[in-house]
Amino acid sequence: MKKVIFTTLLVSGISFAGTGLNCNEVHEMKSNEIKQCVEQTDNELNANYKELMTRYKELKHITTELKNAQRTWLKYRDAECGYHLALGSASSAHEDTLNACMVTMTIQRNEMFEEYLK
Repeated sequence: MKKVIFTTLLVSGISFAGTGLNCNEVHEMKSNEIKQCVEQTDNELNANYKELMTRYKELKHITTELKNAQRTWLKYRDAECGYHLALGSASSAHEDTLNACMVTMTIQRNEMFEEYLK
């Protein structure tokens, strides 16, 4: 039963691991919760990345391309979120805007990795 519930949560894209927060609701959260979601989604991303690298460790061409893609994606995420931050006004919400963007994009990347892992 637990496996079914966990699988359902993964398939639905809801990010609960670690902190127990539903990070899909990041735009409705307080600053401290958003920071927890940054850590939570990054940890999930790292775990998924490591699992993919382990799965394909014998296939050097795949791990090389995955590594390159992940490095490029991280640069893209940071640049895209920097752009979102630049669109906002100077306020104390700057850090929240940046972090919420990072959480949202990292959840999307995690969903992609989870599809690869099926």
